[in-house]
Order: sequence, then structure tokens, then C-alpha cells
Amino acid sequence: MIKKLFLTLVFSFICLFAYADTVTYYFNAYDVDGEEWLESPENMVDGNTGTKAGSIGYSTQLLTGNTCEGTNLGTISKVELRIYAQVGNIYNNVYLRPVFGGSSDGDNHDTGELRREWSAYLDITSDTNAPSWTWTVIQNLDCDVEDYASGMLDSAFASKVEIRVTYGGAARRRIIMVE
Repeated sequence: MIKKLFLTLVFSFICLFAYADTVTYYFNAYDVDGEEWLESPENMVDGNTGTKAGSIGYSTQLLTGNTCEGTNLGTISKVELRIYAQVGNIYNNVYLRPVFGGSSDGDNHDTGELRREWSAYLDITSDTNAPSWTWTVIQNLDCDVEDYASGMLDSAFASKVEIRVTYGGAARRRIIMVE
């Protein structure tokens, strides 16, 4: 009897399991007639990897809005960027640089050699000037997309830039009953 009661008490508890989840947004606005790539800059913010903005040589496009509505989904633990792009050759680089609060630049993140593909996710959580992360900060996050050709003119194409946010929400509850 005591053994059954003990087992019932041990297995009739509520286990709280912390979990992490992710959500992805994309940039959907840019600095029109300001910092923009030469060819079809609107294609970098249309949400479509089948269209592309183009740059020749050194230029920067400032992305000024994204699809995050600012809804609090939980505590933010990681923020990352990635791009769908193509660079002309090994002398050409595309950098993503977060812009916090509209004016404070983060670090340059080299996206590597891309051939019409997604870059790896680039962690911006602890970048220079990174704020305390909130959903409003994510909603207001901007990003410079910089085409940098070292020593020569070359082209780059970019279609879409995403923000991936890792967050922890309310704990999940699991009840185990033993009869």
C-alpha cells in the first residue's frame, strides 16, 4: 500500500519542460532613393527568392522594415540573419550588418561564397551595439546588405534576407499518472 502510494506520488507530479522555439521573418522594406542597390532593389524585399536585386562593385542597400509584428512570443535567446544570394567570384563578398535603433551598426557578417543559395545563419545576438532583445527591437531591426568587391568591379545578386529568432515560451506541462 505504501509502495503504491509512493509510486503514485512520484509519478503523479507535473513536470515542467522548458523548450526553445524559432520564428522566421523577412525584410520587406528598404531605403528608397537612399541606400539601395543599382538594379531592381525592390526585389530584395518582395519575399521571393525567384527575383533578385543586383549590384556592381561596392554598394549598400539599407533594409528598413520586416514582417515581425512585435508580438511577444517569449524570452529571446538568439537572433540570426541569413541571405539568399549569388556573388560573382571569390573577390566579391556580401556582408550583412544589423542596424539597431535606426542608427547603431552591429558587426559585418561575411555570408561566404554563394551560388544562388542561402547563406548560413549568422548570429547577431551579441553584436557590437546589440540592445537587450525584445520583440519591439526585432520589429524595428534594420539591416545593411553590403556588396564589397575587393580591388575589382564584380556583381552580386540578392533575393531575400531573413531574421530567425530563437525564444523560450511558457513551460510545457506533462502529467504522468500511475494507477
